[in-house]
Amino acid sequence: MGREAAALALDLALDLALSFERGQKQQVKGKVKVKGKGARLAPRRELSREVVPRKMSDSPTSVDDLLRATRRQLDELYASRDAGTIPQGDSCGTALALPGTPVTQPVSRLARPLWQGKVFDPATSTLINKVLGLRLFVAKVYRGESWFDGKPAIIVDYQETSLLVAPIRDEIREISPGVYLGMAYLRSKGRMRLIHFALDLTGKTEGLGWNRAVLLKLTLVLLAAGILGFVVPPEKNFTSGAVPYNVFHLVFGAVGGWIALWGSRRSARVFNVGFGVIDLYQALASAKGLFPAALFLWKPADDVIHWILGGALVLVGLLCDRRKA
Repeated sequence: MGREAAALALDLALDLALSFERGQKQQVKGKVKVKGKGARLAPRRELSREVVPRKMSDSPTSVDDLLRATRRQLDELYASRDAGTIPQGDSCGTALALPGTPVTQPVSRLARPLWQGKVFDPATSTLINKVLGLRLFVAKVYRGESWFDGKPAIIVDYQETSLLVAPIRDEIREISPGVYLGMAYLRSKGRMRLIHFALDLTGKTEGLGWNRAVLLKLTLVLLAAGILGFVVPPEKNFTSGAVPYNVFHLVFGAVGGWIALWGSRRSARVFNVGFGVIDLYQALASAKGLFPAALFLWKPADDVIHWILGGALVLVGLLCDRRKA
C-alpha cells in the first residue's frame, strides 16, 4: 500500500472512530415499493452511518477475538474480568490500536517488530519488555487498583525501574487462561489512556520469528558499525574505517531494518542468507586479495567477524522459520 493510500485509510478510520464515539447517526427516509397485488409503501427506516464491526466471540478466548472487538467491547470485557493470575514467563504482545476500525489488524502487524511482548519473572515480581528484538524497560509487577474502574488488576509499574518510560503505567487482566487484555496509561493529571494491548502466553499467537528478530539485531550492528567508522579515527578502530566500507554497512543496515520491521519472515530469511554469503565472501576475498579488498581495507578483526557472523546468518536463514516463512 502506498503512502497516499495509507494516509487516506488512516484518515477514514479516524473519522469512523470519532463518529462511533459520538454516536452520530443520520436518518435516511425513503419509500420502497412492495411487489404484488395492492402494492403499498414500506415503513420508513433509519439507516446508520456507523461501521458495523465484525462480531467478537461471545466468550473471547484468543487475541484474534480481541482484534475483532470495538473499543467499547474491549472496555466491557475488561470490566467483566477479575485480575486473574500474575503471568509467568514469556508472552507474545499485540497492540490493539484504533479498535473496531479497518486499520486495527494492519497496525497491529506493523507494530509487532517494534514491540513483541513482555517477559515476566515471578521470582523478582518484575518484567522486561521485548523491544526491537532486545530486552528493554524493566517494570515492577503487583496487584493494585485499576485506573479504569477502581477494581483489582495486575499493575505494570515503570516509575522506579525505567527512567525513560517512567511516565507509562500498564494494567492487565486475564480474560482466559494465558490470555491477558491490558491498557497503557500516561501518568498525567487526567490519567490519559494511550492504547489497549494483549498478551498471549499460550503460544498460539504468531511471534516475530527467529529471522526477523536476528535481523533487527543485525540492523543495529550494521548501522552502528557504519556510523562509528566515520567517527572513530582509523588508527584507534580495530576494524576497517574505509569510507566505502562504512557506506556499505549503512546501506545494508537500512535495507535490513526495513525488511525486519515491515517485511515477511520469508524476506528476512532471504536477507539473512544473502548477507551471510556476502560476509563469507568478504572473509575469503580478504585472504585472497579479491575485490573489493582494495576499497574496504579489511583488518584481521573484520575477517574473524565475517567468518563467524556469515556462517551464523546462513544457518539461521536456512534452518529457522521454514514452516511459517
